[in-house]
Amino acid sequence: MNKLADFYEARVAHTAPDDLLSQVGHTEGGHPIDAKQLAYITGRIAELLDLRPDDRLLDLCCGNGAITRCLAPRAGSITAIDLTPALIATARCHAAAANISYDVGDALTYGLAERPPGDHFDKVLVYAALQHFRKSQLNDLIDSISGCTRSGACVVLGFVPERSRRGTFFKTPRQKATYLLRLLFGRDHIGTWWRRRDIARVCRARGIACSFHEIAPVLRAANHRFDIVLRLP
Repeated sequence: MNKLADFYEARVAHTAPDDLLSQVGHTEGGHPIDAKQLAYITGRIAELLDLRPDDRLLDLCCGNGAITRCLAPRAGSITAIDLTPALIATARCHAAAANISYDVGDALTYGLAERPPGDHFDKVLVYAALQHFRKSQLNDLIDSISGCTRSGACVVLGFVPERSRRGTFFKTPRQKATYLLRLLFGRDHIGTWWRRRDIARVCRARGIACSFHEIAPVLRAANHRFDIVLRLP
């Protein structure tokens, strides 16, 4: 496992087994987001994906299924993949549904394996996870997604931290100083802060339609995050 998987393995070990939202960091002020906020997230995802009852959805970097299980009633079937075995084990135990299959896998390679004819997904979700990829890996991620999706598939990259609004993430000078100190040691606990123009450039080169969407202020992180919708060729 890599450092990220190790981090989440430890987080699962030190969090209540059924506190799915805290395990994967869907919190505000140290507490799990509330039902209204969770409903907004899942409703927004379904809207951006145009999720339909007969869709085959691929949820990459699904974590412990905290979001995945909320989408189950809206999709035909969901294949949910995450790199961390402890998160997948938790998902199978606490976020199961008849139409969800949880498996351990790497988002960068999952779609590259040979597949039977017609075995392709209609929609793909990567939620609150693009920050865990380096900019140099964006093409690899798209390659993986393209390898297991039908022509014209819709992809949502959700809850992406925006570089130009990074300053709004810090509430106090102390928080900013702590962040800058971590950067000196190569430790940004958010990960990659993305520029829209960098994503648009990659998409343009690949003939992918790309649009950017703001997040409603029902989520406090709306001041520094955004959503992306891709339409594959």
